[in-house]
Amino acid sequence: MKRVSDLGSTIDQNVTWNLRLRRYCNEAEAIQMEGLMALLNNVVFEEGVDFWSWERERGGQFTVKSMFNRLQDLELRSVAILRQFPFKLVWKIDVPLKVKLFFWTTLMGRTLTVDNLNHRGQQISPLCQVCNSLNESIVHLFLHCSVALEIWKIITSATPELYPSIVIMDSIEEWLVAWPRKQGPEITVRIWQVLPYATIWTIWKNRNEKIFRNKDIVKDKIIKEIKASVWYWLGSWIGRRRYRYQELLMSWDNIMKGEIHS
Repeated sequence: MKRVSDLGSTIDQNVTWNLRLRRYCNEAEAIQMEGLMALLNNVVFEEGVDFWSWERERGGQFTVKSMFNRLQDLELRSVAILRQFPFKLVWKIDVPLKVKLFFWTTLMGRTLTVDNLNHRGQQISPLCQVCNSLNESIVHLFLHCSVALEIWKIITSATPELYPSIVIMDSIEEWLVAWPRKQGPEITVRIWQVLPYATIWTIWKNRNEKIFRNKDIVKDKIIKEIKASVWYWLGSWIGRRRYRYQELLMSWDNIMKGEIHS
C-alpha cells in the first residue's frame, strides 16, 4: 500500500473505506472508529500524488512558528490540568507512599478496575469483582458496591449523619472533599483523617486477593484490616505510644466519638 486511496474505493462519487483492521474493536475503540469514519466520510479523492498538509497554516506548509504556538497551547493546558488536581488530597496525607501513588491513579481515573481494563482492550466480564451485581468502576467498587456500603456504614457508625451522603457521591475526590473534620483527642483526629484512605485501600487489596488468590470477601476481615492499617500508619506519631492496638479494637466507637483519654 502506497496511497491513501488504496484503503478506499469510489462508487458514484461516494468513498467506501476498508481499513483492514487486524482484530475487532472493543467498545471504547468502536466509539473512536465511528468518529474516524465520520471524518473520512468528508474525504474526496482527487487525481494526483498524496502529500502532507500542515493544518496549523492556511497554505498547508509547516512552519516553526506555528509549531511553537501549538506547543505553547499544549503546555498551558497541561498546567491547567495540574492546577486542578487535588494535590492536598494525595500528597499531604500521612499514609505510605504506595498508598499515595494508588490514590493518585484513583483520582486520575486510572485505577485498573474492570471498566478501565476493558477500555484498554481486555475482554472480561464487566461485573464488579466484589458484589457480582453491577458493573465495576472506580466509584462503584469503592463507594456504591453493596459490600462497600456495608463497610462504610460500620466504619463510620460513630458519625451516622455522614453515611447517607455516600450514595450521592460521583467520585472518590468528591467523597474525600466531603469527609468532615473531627474534633477531640488527637488520636481521634488522626484516625479520622486517614480512615477513608485505609477503607478504600483495604477494599482494593481484598478485591485483588479474590481475583488473584481466590480468597473470599469477608466483611469482618476487611473491617479489621482497615483498623490495622490505620494503627500501622499512625506509627510515626509519637502519641501512639500512649495507646494499645487492642484498645483501638475494643473501643473503636468511643475513640471515634472522642470519648477516650490518654
